[in-house]
Formats: sequence, C-alpha cells, structure tokens
Amino acid sequence: KEEHQQYREIKNELAALQVLLVNGAPAPTRADDELRLLAPAISIRRAEQRPVKAQRIDAAALARISLDEFDVVVLANVPPPNEEQSERLSTFVRAGGGLLVAGGDHVEPLAYRALLGKLLPALPRGSAEAIPALGLSPETSPGAIPGGPRSLNSAHTSRRMLVERPPMSSQVALRFGDGTPALVMAQRGAGQVGLWTTTLDDDWTDLPLAPGFLPMIQHTIELLAPGHATAKRAILAGDVMHMQAPPGTRELQLRTPHGTRMVLKVPEGGAVSFDKTGHAGLYRVYSNTDGDRRELQRMAFVVNADPQESSLGPAPPDAVSLDADGDPSAMTRKVRPLTPWIWLLLGVVAIAEIWLRPRQPAAHPGTS
Repeated sequence: KEEHQQYREIKNELAALQVLLVNGAPAPTRADDELRLLAPAISIRRAEQRPVKAQRIDAAALARISLDEFDVVVLANVPPPNEEQSERLSTFVRAGGGLLVAGGDHVEPLAYRALLGKLLPALPRGSAEAIPALGLSPETSPGAIPGGPRSLNSAHTSRRMLVERPPMSSQVALRFGDGTPALVMAQRGAGQVGLWTTTLDDDWTDLPLAPGFLPMIQHTIELLAPGHATAKRAILAGDVMHMQAPPGTRELQLRTPHGTRMVLKVPEGGAVSFDKTGHAGLYRVYSNTDGDRRELQRMAFVVNADPQESSLGPAPPDAVSLDADGDPSAMTRKVRPLTPWIWLLLGVVAIAEIWLRPRQPAAHPGTS
C-alpha cells in the first residue's frame, strides 16, 4: 500500500507543470514582493488544466539551481544574468524549455540585448513612460487571451519596455493602444521564449489586477511549456516514448522500474524514441556527456498499465470466441452434463441405506 501511494505521488509530480519563478525584487512583506500577484495567478487551475508546481527563488540563486527539472522559467524584473547564466538559459530553451522575461526597474534593456539578444523574441532598446497610460489594443493575436481582449479593457500601463521591430520569426501576441508590443513570443530550438514588456506586478501597470490577467498569464505559461503543456510524461505500457535530448548530449541512460539500465545513442538533432515500455512504473532518464552523468528530472516519465487489461466487467459480445460456424455455444470451454453424476450419487446413498438398515430377528418353529 505504501509503494502504491508513493507511485501515485510520483505520477502526480510528473504530471504537474514545473515552473521556476525568479524574483528580481524580493521583499520582506508580501504587499511589496514582485511575485505577489503572479504566483497565485498561475497556481489557480481548473479541473481540466494541468496542475502547476511553482518554486520561487531570488536572482542570486539562479546561478546555483539546475534548470533540468523545470518546464518553464520566469524572470520577473530580474537584473541581467551573467554570461554563464545566459548560456544555461539558452541551452535550457533550445532543449525544449520555456522562458518568460518580464520588465521592471531592475531590468537593463541594453544588457539583456547584449547577453540574450539571440534568444529573445525582440531586442530591448530602453523603457519609457506612457502619458496618458495605455490600454491594450483590441487587435490581439488569435487565442492570446482566452475570452478575448475585452477582459483586459479596464487595465492601463504607465510604463513599458521598448523593443526593436520583432523579426518575422516572432509573433506579437498583445499590443498596447499605441501599437507597441506588450507580449512577444518566438520559438528557439525546441523551446519557446516570451517577452512581457511591462511588469508582472502593479508597479508599471494594473494589468495583473484585471479579470482577464489570470487566464491570460496561465495560457502564456502553457504555451511556453514543452509540447504546449501537453508533453506526454505518462504513457501506456507498450507505447513509444518520444524525447528531446539536451544539446550536446551523445547518449541517454534510462533506468526502468525494475532497475535495469539501458543506453540510448542520441542522433543529430537530439530526437530519441524509446519503445521498451512493457513494464509499468517510473522511468528515470540520465544524460551521459563526456563522462558527466546527471539525472534529467524533466525527462522522467511514467508507464501505466493498460486499463482495458485490468477490467473486471463482462466481456463484450464480440470478444467471445466463436467456433468455425459462428456458433457462440460451441466455445473452447466444454460444459459437461451433470445427470450421470446425480444418478451415481443416488446409487451410493441407496446402497448405504440398505447396509445400515437394522436386520429383523428370525422366527423359531413352535413358538407362538
């Protein structure tokens, strides 16, 4: 029972969308914290939505944490990352992760441009106040805001980051009323990057206070997630698991639920398929690059038993075996008649009754 509970917890863990929230302006009080509006907004989920497990760190901790276990990283008003951190973020995205960069007072546009210019969907060139404050343009990208832009009509932005004209490979999902981009997205390698040109709190804008912000930011996180939040990390026994190895990985090592280790060579492009999924349970994945073996928690997956093989209900009529003439009464399992056995039992009872019946004493002559 304990192992079954642990297995269910592992399944739920893998099913959740793993999000890393990097706080560029942490504060001792919740009212002043950069993530005070974002964190609860992405954690509220409908029953049909993939659950979210968010981890919050400050900007200094970004250098120490592994990104392999996360699906999406959000940089909320974070100072420019150094070269090593920028390279790690680029590797993370190109391997299939999602990245959302949001503006704020700590964001230095030109430094971001220099360090992450090849990764960002648009090049920042500065920030500027908006007088009067700007609303969102009703001309939004289809599907950018569930329910349409009207749910954000009441919101206004007093300051935003300015960007160069996005290239054709990028998509401007949301614009302000003056035509400048509010949300720009692009694919980079196997992953997605988004640039939110204002803040994710109410320092520069009151967008996070509008009714439409919650579905909009949830939808954005899902779009950034590997496979658009439908990455299959749970399959049925016998199905094929498709994976994307991190750049530079020459081989992957899989550990099956029974502890068997299997090595998969990674071809050019990094796309790997694994079909030996006959056993239900947790499959862990490790990279093996130049002798450096490390677990890729974000690539772990669960194999479930086929529920049809566990059904205790009656079989459908078309599943019953028929004979060559199509007669369902002539099945492999033969029904033997019970009549001979009943007669045999009655005979045994009759003999036993005669044998056990007390004998009458014989009569002597001359007695009266």
